[in-house]
Amino acid sequence: MQVFRSLFGSSARDRQTQNSHESNNIYDSLYPESIRYSLRYNGGRMGKSEILALLDRFVHEAQYLVVKALASDREQQRQYLCELTRLFMREDYNDDQLRQLLRYRVNALPDDVTVKGAKLAQLNRSGSSNWQQAFHDLAVKTLNEKPDAVPTLIAFTTMFAYQHFVQIYQAAGAPKIFIIVPEWLLDPDETYMGYSVSLKPHLSVELKPKSRCIFGNWTCQGEECPMSRRYCGNAVFIDDTINTRTTVRKIASFWQSEYALILPEDRIRVITDLRDSQDMVHLMKPK
Repeated sequence: MQVFRSLFGSSARDRQTQNSHESNNIYDSLYPESIRYSLRYNGGRMGKSEILALLDRFVHEAQYLVVKALASDREQQRQYLCELTRLFMREDYNDDQLRQLLRYRVNALPDDVTVKGAKLAQLNRSGSSNWQQAFHDLAVKTLNEKPDAVPTLIAFTTMFAYQHFVQIYQAAGAPKIFIIVPEWLLDPDETYMGYSVSLKPHLSVELKPKSRCIFGNWTCQGEECPMSRRYCGNAVFIDDTINTRTTVRKIASFWQSEYALILPEDRIRVITDLRDSQDMVHLMKPK
Protein backbone atom coordinates (compact mmCIF):
# COMPACT_ATOMS: atom_id res chain seq x y z
CA MET A 1 0.00 0.00 0.00
CA GLN A 2 2.83 2.36 0.78
CA VAL A 3 4.35 1.71 -2.66
CA PHE A 4 0.95 2.28 -4.28
CA ARG A 5 0.62 5.71 -2.71
CA SER A 6 4.15 6.58 -3.69
CA LEU A 7 3.50 5.69 -7.33
CA PHE A 8 -0.01 7.03 -7.79
CA GLY A 9 -0.19 9.92 -5.33
CA SER A 10 -1.10 10.44 -1.71
CA SER A 11 -4.31 9.23 -0.16
CA ALA A 12 -7.26 11.52 0.57
CA ARG A 13 -6.28 11.55 4.25
CA ASP A 14 -2.71 12.52 3.36
CA ARG A 15 -3.98 15.33 1.13
CA GLN A 16 -6.32 16.55 3.87
CA THR A 17 -3.46 16.60 6.38
CA GLN A 18 -1.24 18.44 3.90
CA ASN A 19 -3.93 21.02 3.14
CA SER A 20 -4.52 21.57 6.86
CA HIS A 21 -0.80 22.08 7.42
CA GLU A 22 -0.61 24.58 4.56
CA SER A 23 -3.61 26.46 5.97
CA ASN A 24 -1.92 26.66 9.36
CA ASN A 25 1.23 28.03 7.71
CA ILE A 26 -0.82 30.69 5.94
CA TYR A 27 -2.53 31.60 9.22
CA ASP A 28 0.79 31.72 11.06
CA SER A 29 2.11 34.24 8.53
CA LEU A 30 -0.72 36.70 9.18
CA TYR A 31 -0.43 39.45 11.74
CA PRO A 32 -3.04 39.49 14.53
CA GLU A 33 -6.32 41.16 13.60
CA SER A 34 -5.56 44.31 15.63
CA ILE A 35 -2.30 44.81 13.71
CA ARG A 36 -3.98 44.32 10.34
CA TYR A 37 -6.69 46.81 11.33
CA SER A 38 -4.10 49.37 12.39
CA LEU A 39 -2.15 49.02 9.15
CA ARG A 40 -5.27 49.32 7.01
CA TYR A 41 -7.37 51.90 8.84
CA ASN A 42 -5.21 53.70 11.40
CA GLY A 43 -2.16 54.71 9.42
CA GLY A 44 -0.08 52.06 11.13
CA ARG A 45 -0.39 53.72 14.54
CA MET A 46 -0.11 51.12 17.30
CA GLY A 47 -0.32 51.15 21.07
CA LYS A 48 0.59 48.80 23.88
CA SER A 49 -2.12 46.25 23.11
CA GLU A 50 -0.97 45.91 19.49
CA ILE A 51 2.68 45.45 20.52
CA LEU A 52 1.69 42.79 23.05
CA ALA A 53 -0.38 41.02 20.38
CA LEU A 54 2.82 40.53 18.35
CA LEU A 55 4.77 38.73 21.06
CA ASP A 56 3.52 35.25 20.31
CA ARG A 57 4.57 34.89 16.65
CA PHE A 58 6.24 38.18 15.70
CA VAL A 59 8.62 38.90 18.54
CA HIS A 60 11.17 40.83 16.44
CA GLU A 61 8.46 43.14 15.12
CA ALA A 62 7.56 43.89 18.74
CA GLN A 63 11.25 44.46 19.50
CA TYR A 64 11.34 47.07 16.74
CA LEU A 65 8.20 48.87 17.93
CA VAL A 66 9.48 49.09 21.51
CA VAL A 67 12.70 50.84 20.51
CA LYS A 68 10.58 53.37 18.59
CA ALA A 69 8.19 53.77 21.51
CA LEU A 70 11.14 54.76 23.73
CA ALA A 71 12.33 57.50 21.36
CA SER A 72 11.14 60.29 23.66
CA ASP A 73 13.23 58.98 26.57
CA ARG A 74 16.78 58.62 25.34
CA GLU A 75 18.10 57.11 28.56
CA GLN A 76 15.39 54.44 28.58
CA GLN A 77 16.11 53.72 24.93
CA ARG A 78 19.82 53.33 25.71
CA GLN A 79 19.06 50.97 28.59
CA TYR A 80 16.74 48.94 26.37
CA LEU A 81 19.46 48.56 23.73
CA CYS A 82 21.82 47.41 26.47
CA GLU A 83 19.27 44.86 27.67
CA LEU A 84 18.76 43.53 24.14
CA THR A 85 22.50 43.27 23.54
CA ARG A 86 23.10 41.43 26.81
CA LEU A 87 20.28 39.03 26.01
CA PHE A 88 21.50 38.26 22.48
CA MET A 89 25.05 37.68 23.75
CA ARG A 90 23.91 34.84 26.01
CA GLU A 91 24.90 31.36 24.88
CA ASP A 92 21.52 30.00 25.99
CA TYR A 93 19.47 32.76 24.31
CA ASN A 94 15.98 31.88 23.09
CA ASP A 95 12.99 33.92 21.96
CA ASP A 96 11.08 33.25 25.18
CA GLN A 97 13.69 35.31 27.03
CA LEU A 98 13.13 38.13 24.55
CA ARG A 99 9.36 37.87 25.02
CA GLN A 100 9.79 38.23 28.77
CA LEU A 101 11.92 41.36 28.36
CA LEU A 102 9.51 42.88 25.84
CA ARG A 103 6.48 42.19 27.99
CA TYR A 104 8.14 43.99 30.89
CA ARG A 105 9.14 46.92 28.67
CA VAL A 106 5.72 47.27 27.02
CA ASN A 107 3.87 47.14 30.34
CA ALA A 108 6.12 49.93 31.63
CA LEU A 109 5.19 52.23 28.74
CA PRO A 110 2.59 54.98 29.28
CA ASP A 111 -0.91 53.72 28.59
CA ASP A 112 -1.46 56.33 25.87
CA VAL A 113 1.77 55.64 23.98
CA THR A 114 1.46 55.18 20.23
CA VAL A 115 4.10 54.36 17.65
CA LYS A 116 4.00 54.28 13.87
CA GLY A 117 4.50 50.73 12.66
CA ALA A 118 3.67 51.04 8.96
CA LYS A 119 6.95 49.26 8.17
CA LEU A 120 5.30 46.04 9.32
CA ALA A 121 3.22 46.02 6.14
CA GLN A 122 6.37 45.64 4.06
CA LEU A 123 7.64 42.88 6.31
CA ASN A 124 4.35 41.04 6.10
CA ARG A 125 4.39 41.12 2.31
CA SER A 126 7.96 39.83 2.20
CA GLY A 127 7.54 37.35 5.03
CA SER A 128 8.88 37.94 8.52
CA SER A 129 11.06 34.82 8.51
CA ASN A 130 12.41 35.75 5.08
CA TRP A 131 13.54 39.13 6.41
CA GLN A 132 15.25 37.51 9.36
CA GLN A 133 17.10 35.11 7.09
CA ALA A 134 18.04 37.90 4.68
CA PHE A 135 19.45 40.02 7.50
CA HIS A 136 21.36 37.04 8.90
CA ASP A 137 22.88 36.39 5.48
CA LEU A 138 23.76 40.09 5.08
CA ALA A 139 25.54 40.14 8.44
CA VAL A 140 27.57 37.07 7.50
CA LYS A 141 28.40 38.45 4.05
CA THR A 142 29.42 41.84 5.42
CA LEU A 143 31.70 40.25 8.01
CA ASN A 144 33.29 37.93 5.45
CA GLU A 145 33.90 40.70 2.92
CA LYS A 146 35.09 43.35 5.39
CA PRO A 147 36.15 41.55 8.58
CA ASP A 148 37.69 44.70 10.07
CA ALA A 149 34.65 46.88 9.35
CA VAL A 150 32.42 48.21 12.10
CA PRO A 151 28.75 47.45 11.27
CA THR A 152 26.84 50.70 11.59
CA LEU A 153 23.10 50.06 11.68
CA ILE A 154 20.87 52.82 10.35
CA ALA A 155 18.15 52.98 12.99
CA PHE A 156 15.59 51.94 13.72
CA THR A 157 14.34 49.58 11.04
CA THR A 158 17.53 47.55 11.30
CA MET A 159 16.56 46.66 14.87
CA PHE A 160 14.77 43.74 13.21
CA ALA A 161 18.27 42.46 12.49
CA TYR A 162 19.99 43.41 15.72
CA GLN A 163 20.14 39.87 17.06
CA HIS A 164 22.10 38.63 14.04
CA PHE A 165 24.69 41.39 14.08
CA VAL A 166 25.28 41.03 17.82
CA GLN A 167 25.64 37.25 17.70
CA ILE A 168 27.66 37.01 14.49
CA TYR A 169 30.07 39.83 15.32
CA GLN A 170 30.44 38.71 18.93
CA ALA A 171 31.39 35.23 17.73
CA ALA A 172 34.00 36.80 15.43
CA GLY A 173 35.52 38.76 18.32
CA ALA A 174 34.47 42.15 16.93
CA PRO A 175 34.58 44.90 19.55
CA LYS A 176 31.81 47.28 18.45
CA ILE A 177 28.52 47.89 16.68
CA PHE A 178 27.17 51.38 16.00
CA ILE A 179 23.58 52.54 15.61
CA ILE A 180 23.13 55.77 13.66
CA VAL A 181 20.00 57.94 13.91
CA PRO A 182 19.83 60.04 10.72
CA GLU A 183 17.51 62.65 12.25
CA TRP A 184 20.10 63.33 14.93
CA LEU A 185 22.84 63.70 12.33
CA LEU A 186 21.02 66.48 10.48
CA ASP A 187 19.85 68.38 13.57
CA PRO A 188 22.33 71.26 14.06
CA ASP A 189 21.36 71.51 17.73
CA GLU A 190 21.89 67.80 18.39
CA THR A 191 25.08 66.68 20.12
CA TYR A 192 24.85 62.98 19.34
CA MET A 193 24.66 60.86 16.19
CA GLY A 194 23.46 57.58 17.73
CA TYR A 195 24.72 54.80 19.98
CA SER A 196 28.04 53.02 20.36
CA VAL A 197 27.68 49.38 21.44
CA SER A 198 30.79 47.76 22.88
CA LEU A 199 30.77 43.96 22.78
CA LYS A 200 34.17 43.53 24.41
CA PRO A 201 36.07 43.59 26.69
CA HIS A 202 32.75 44.21 28.44
CA LEU A 203 29.27 45.17 27.31
CA SER A 204 28.30 48.83 27.24
CA VAL A 205 25.92 51.03 25.25
CA GLU A 206 26.75 54.74 25.15
CA LEU A 207 25.54 57.77 23.24
CA LYS A 208 27.86 58.53 20.32
CA PRO A 209 28.86 62.22 19.99
CA LYS A 210 29.00 63.88 16.58
CA SER A 211 32.39 65.29 17.48
CA ARG A 212 33.90 61.84 17.12
CA CYS A 213 33.96 59.81 13.95
CA ILE A 214 32.71 56.27 13.67
CA PHE A 215 35.78 54.88 15.38
CA GLY A 216 38.20 57.30 17.05
CA ASN A 217 38.79 60.99 16.23
CA TRP A 218 38.70 62.74 12.88
CA THR A 219 42.30 63.65 12.10
CA CYS A 220 42.01 64.83 8.48
CA GLN A 221 39.46 66.16 6.00
CA GLY A 222 38.57 66.11 2.33
CA GLU A 223 41.13 65.15 -0.31
CA GLU A 224 43.93 65.27 2.26
CA CYS A 225 42.30 62.40 4.14
CA PRO A 226 43.40 58.98 2.80
CA MET A 227 40.56 56.54 2.20
CA SER A 228 42.06 54.24 4.82
CA ARG A 229 41.33 56.92 7.43
CA ARG A 230 37.93 58.12 6.25
CA TYR A 231 35.23 56.90 8.61
CA CYS A 232 38.37 55.70 10.45
CA GLY A 233 38.62 53.09 7.73
CA ASN A 234 36.00 50.91 9.34
CA ALA A 235 32.34 51.89 9.00
CA VAL A 236 29.92 49.88 6.85
CA PHE A 237 26.38 51.27 6.92
CA ILE A 238 23.57 48.71 7.14
CA ASP A 239 19.99 49.45 6.10
CA ASP A 240 17.06 47.27 5.08
CA THR A 241 16.02 48.91 1.81
CA ILE A 242 17.18 51.68 -0.48
CA ASN A 243 14.27 53.00 -2.48
CA THR A 244 13.61 56.74 -2.32
CA ARG A 245 17.23 57.25 -1.18
CA THR A 246 16.10 59.65 1.55
CA THR A 247 17.96 57.91 4.38
CA VAL A 248 21.16 57.50 2.37
CA ARG A 249 21.07 61.21 1.51
CA LYS A 250 20.86 62.06 5.21
CA ILE A 251 23.90 59.94 5.99
CA ALA A 252 25.89 61.19 2.99
CA SER A 253 24.89 64.82 3.63
CA PHE A 254 26.29 64.80 7.16
CA TRP A 255 29.75 63.59 6.25
CA GLN A 256 29.89 65.76 3.15
CA SER A 257 28.81 68.96 4.89
CA GLU A 258 30.73 68.43 8.14
CA TYR A 259 33.90 66.79 6.87
CA ALA A 260 33.90 67.16 3.06
CA LEU A 261 33.88 63.38 2.78
CA ILE A 262 32.01 61.48 0.08
CA LEU A 263 30.28 58.29 1.19
CA PRO A 264 31.55 55.48 -1.08
CA GLU A 265 29.01 53.10 -2.57
CA ASP A 266 30.64 50.04 -1.06
CA ARG A 267 30.08 51.46 2.42
CA ILE A 268 26.32 50.84 2.21
CA ARG A 269 24.83 47.36 2.50
CA VAL A 270 21.11 46.54 2.23
CA ILE A 271 18.95 43.46 1.79
CA THR A 272 16.82 45.17 -0.90
CA ASP A 273 18.44 47.67 -3.27
CA LEU A 274 15.96 49.36 -5.61
CA ARG A 275 18.43 51.90 -6.99
CA ASP A 276 20.03 51.64 -10.39
CA SER A 277 23.74 52.22 -10.76
CA GLN A 278 23.29 55.64 -12.36
CA ASP A 279 21.18 56.84 -9.42
CA MET A 280 23.88 55.76 -7.03
CA VAL A 281 26.60 57.59 -8.95
CA HIS A 282 24.46 60.74 -9.00
CA LEU A 283 23.64 60.47 -5.32
CA MET A 284 27.20 60.18 -4.15
CA LYS A 285 28.63 63.01 -6.25
CA PRO A 286 28.91 66.42 -4.54
CA LYS A 287 26.59 69.07 -5.93
